[in-house]
Amino acid sequence: MFHVNQPSTGPSGILYRREQRQAIRRAYARFARLHPDCAVCLFDETFVLRVVPTLLEGQRTITPQTLAVAWSEQLHYADETLRRQHIAELAQAAADFVDALAQEQSHQAGTTPSGRRVFSPIGH
Repeated sequence: MFHVNQPSTGPSGILYRREQRQAIRRAYARFARLHPDCAVCLFDETFVLRVVPTLLEGQRTITPQTLAVAWSEQLHYADETLRRQHIAELAQAAADFVDALAQEQSHQAGTTPSGRRVFSPIGH
């Protein structure tokens, strides 16, 4: 899970969003090396750069499950059972992205990741 309290306006908000995008890009690069199959199935850098900030603003929490559901919303499934199966499979891989994002935040903040699938922004 990734939880955030982020500044939304002013210079600190702009700096935060820039740092956030950089952390997302680095985390995605690590994720793509681990899961190249996901990278070619619309779980790509464009997707995470669009979805992660949106999820953080809307609910301020990201889990592997919320990422997998957001990914599935890009597709139009006729079979709900297949959609749920794909979400479950992708959530396992998405956990690695959430972990990488938490590691990026810990690196930026100079701390050690907690081992939980949580990402909190710098200074929060």
